[in-house]
Amino acid sequence: MKKKLGFAALVLFIGIIAGVGYLAGIPGLSKVDETSLGKPLAVIREIRSQVRHKYPGDFFWRTAADGQKLYNGSEVFVGEKSAALLHFSGNRRARLSENTLLRISEDSGDRNNLILALNDGAFNLRSFPNDNTGIILRVDQAGLRIGPGSKYDLYVKKKEHALGLAMAAGQASIEGVEDKQLLTHGESVIVRSRSSGTNNSGDGRAQETSKVELYIDQTIDPSIKLLQPAEKQMIYKTETNQAFLWESGPAERQTLEYSTHPDFYHIDGELDVTGQKTTPIPVAKLLGDVFWRVVSYKEGVPHFSTNSYFKVANLQKTKLSEPRLTFIERGKWQLDVSVTNSAPDSRYEFQVSRTDRYQDLYDAFVGPSPFRSLIDQSGDFYLRVRRLYGNDLVSDWSDAIKVQVRNPLTAPELKVTSQNEKAGGVVAAQLAWHGEDAAEHFLLRTSFNADMRDSKINRLPKSKTVFEINEYLTKPYYISLQTESKEGEVSPSSNIITLHPSATALKNLAASSAAAKAAELQAQKSAAAAAEEERKNALTVISPEDNLVAYLGKPVRFEWSGSARSLEFSTVPGFTQDIEKVNTAGRSFVEVTRKKTGVLYWRLIAGNGKPAAGRKMTVVAPSDINLERADLRLIERGRWEITAKIRDAKNNQKFEVQLSRTPDFSTLLDSRKGPLSQGMEVTSPGTYYLRAQKVYADKPSSSLWSNVISAEVRPPLAAPVLLKEKEDLVSPVTVRVTVNWKPVTHATGYIIEIADTPKFGNVNLKVDLNSPEYAIDHSTKEPSYVRVLARSKEGEISPASEVFKIKGVLPGPSVERYEISFGSIDVKGSQDQLHILWTHRKNAKKYFIEVGRQENLKDAKRFETRNIEFFMPVKEEGWYYFRLIPSSESPDFFDTPSQVYGVEYRKQSDLLAAALEAPTKGYRFKSGDAIRFAWGQILGAAWYELELAKKQDFSGSVVYKVEARDYYLNKGLDKGRWYFRMRGRSSSQSSPWSESSFIEVQ
Repeated sequence: MKKKLGFAALVLFIGIIAGVGYLAGIPGLSKVDETSLGKPLAVIREIRSQVRHKYPGDFFWRTAADGQKLYNGSEVFVGEKSAALLHFSGNRRARLSENTLLRISEDSGDRNNLILALNDGAFNLRSFPNDNTGIILRVDQAGLRIGPGSKYDLYVKKKEHALGLAMAAGQASIEGVEDKQLLTHGESVIVRSRSSGTNNSGDGRAQETSKVELYIDQTIDPSIKLLQPAEKQMIYKTETNQAFLWESGPAERQTLEYSTHPDFYHIDGELDVTGQKTTPIPVAKLLGDVFWRVVSYKEGVPHFSTNSYFKVANLQKTKLSEPRLTFIERGKWQLDVSVTNSAPDSRYEFQVSRTDRYQDLYDAFVGPSPFRSLIDQSGDFYLRVRRLYGNDLVSDWSDAIKVQVRNPLTAPELKVTSQNEKAGGVVAAQLAWHGEDAAEHFLLRTSFNADMRDSKINRLPKSKTVFEINEYLTKPYYISLQTESKEGEVSPSSNIITLHPSATALKNLAASSAAAKAAELQAQKSAAAAAEEERKNALTVISPEDNLVAYLGKPVRFEWSGSARSLEFSTVPGFTQDIEKVNTAGRSFVEVTRKKTGVLYWRLIAGNGKPAAGRKMTVVAPSDINLERADLRLIERGRWEITAKIRDAKNNQKFEVQLSRTPDFSTLLDSRKGPLSQGMEVTSPGTYYLRAQKVYADKPSSSLWSNVISAEVRPPLAAPVLLKEKEDLVSPVTVRVTVNWKPVTHATGYIIEIADTPKFGNVNLKVDLNSPEYAIDHSTKEPSYVRVLARSKEGEISPASEVFKIKGVLPGPSVERYEISFGSIDVKGSQDQLHILWTHRKNAKKYFIEVGRQENLKDAKRFETRNIEFFMPVKEEGWYYFRLIPSSESPDFFDTPSQVYGVEYRKQSDLLAAALEAPTKGYRFKSGDAIRFAWGQILGAAWYELELAKKQDFSGSVVYKVEARDYYLNKGLDKGRWYFRMRGRSSSQSSPWSESSFIEVQ
């Protein structure tokens, strides 16, 4: 203290003398031409209070102003409670502390070096990589050179015949010191010369020619550890109880510095914390990134801790609203959660995990609120959120919310608790079951079909677990049960209970069946007798044709097949008068000659007395013009051409032919002259009459008309009328469709058409038939359409019948995978399951799975799902058989089952413990060394778990998942004894832990 007071008095005295000398014009205090001093080496900035300087050659001090330049040989003095900043080239800077005297000069031997001779005080020297000038710090007569091109912050303090150096940041290469070439961050040293106190010029300038050896006298290392706040920790302005916390050895004086600059270019605050280990954080003054360090002083030389930083934000914790679970389908839920009072356009980070430590995330999302996640597992889930700000600022995680997702509904077990027969053969049965906690309703299905199609559903409340059935049964009655939750989930179907008809009902059925069989047998006998009778009396006319023109006195041959007792003639079509009979018993033809002209009707009488259909014939006298018949030709539907045929007519002979609807030709419809090849068109059905006479070219036409003949024009074909359609599944992939229809009058054949659409734009199949019935076998996977058309002997096609839609075949799905999936020990309640995965069938809405222990599936349980994956817990070892049945839920398809598959279940053998191989027990490692752990193989293990802990009971341990048989811990371990052990793992098993071992880290 006395030294400082004396030094200050000296400076004051010099200042007074300088003022007097300036007024008197003493040399060294007047104005100086700076251009004669060469290039400037530094500039004084940020002057605070008393700062003075000397030009080269000055005796007295001058008051420094901001921007004052310093030249080769200049000196600068900073007084009590004062400070200044020197700017050098290359952005190098030196901040001078109070009571500091510094001389600046160039190295005469190398102008790329700048010499700083510190006579008293201290300064901080900050350099950057773009500076290519070296710095020589004078220690008595010797020089310590700091090489250029490095980024560092070096604290320099003058000590008695020595310099104290402390590297606050970065590192720098040094020259001229024994056994030291690099000064790194955190190092503090004292540099002395072995010939201290000699060869001094008396003005503070050391002799540059002196060869003095420098050495490091002392290295100061108080081992400061910064504890709180932790690196990158977020601190909020609302949290006023936050404090700095550190550990360090004893020190003469200790300060805590904080800054918003990572290089502490500007120190925002400096706290004297001597003798303390903690001090409050002034969060009210801070915002954003804050860097801090602790500086310990020993013999006036600072030792800097490592720099740490934390974030200060005016942020509030976010809060999640109550999450909502929405059921999607079996085993799948939609989780919705939002941030309470979320800000517009704000971004959040949501996390969902199966554990409250969030080690393995189940789902994550970055974006605006709300958050949505698909949950396809059951159990506990943990949710948290934090808000994201600019500049990498984030809020703290919100308080975690626990959400429990229940297990999917399981198939209930249906039991018959009592069954008996009541009066009249009524079956009385009582059914019972147990309900799940999540049950809201029970769906009791009853059906007379084993596959539960066309089932009747009774919706029962969850409080009802008993149901009574009273039915008079004539065939088996099937009952199953499903559980329905309040969210709409429906469980797989239970086992199927089958109720059979009572003994009384069976007796009644047997009696009714016997009577029905007797009646059926009698009907079959009657039908067979009638068919035999019909066969015996079948009669078919071969000739002559209808509307025959016969000639008077010439025989007409009547021929037939079958049995005919007589041939009848009559003058009226109803055969009610003027009947003539010809005995034809035992014959197949007869010739008859008529002796009178006129119109006659004839028919054959079968052997059983039934008459055949009547036909018409006209008997005419032979003349030079006789019409034999009228030919009909179909032009198109509803249009016909009538052509007359004249006996012995020449090809070039011409006739006049008349057409009328009456036999007396009172009204003519048409009349043609010319060759007979010219026909006449008619469009209306009914009877038409024709007559003809010869036409001559050189004389008038003959007045003699031919005989009159008639022609019947039938009506157009009607559309076939379908009578019965029937579909049968004849194989797992084939459907037989039987179609019947009413015979169409005048039709001689039929056409069946099948198409993909009801408009029949593209006909896939066309079949010609002769009878009104047809069976079609098909395996089409889509519904098809069938229609029938009639065809006449002339080629006319009738309109189509009504369209009949036939079912498509929905075959059983193709199974991709079936296996036993062993339970995961990491999931609570997990167990071994039968796992089935199949390919979705188009048109399938859901699937039935039948699982049993017998290959014929007689003991099978039926389950229902709308997924393409199925899990069923298994406990008993052995074979499990199953098949899949798709359900279209549509009458347009036949749902056919897949083949039967089988899979064997055997419980897993236990994993054995393995022996540790490395490191050996008690081996010693240096702190920071990489450590290799190795162990023996465990058969059946999918991975291994290596556990390390500081305590022998492995509390607070760290577990590493390893997929090999060794593991390198590259980051090293903290000092002390570490215990370790390992075990084998798979998803469903874990081996016992190996024997524990330990290592020492020094």
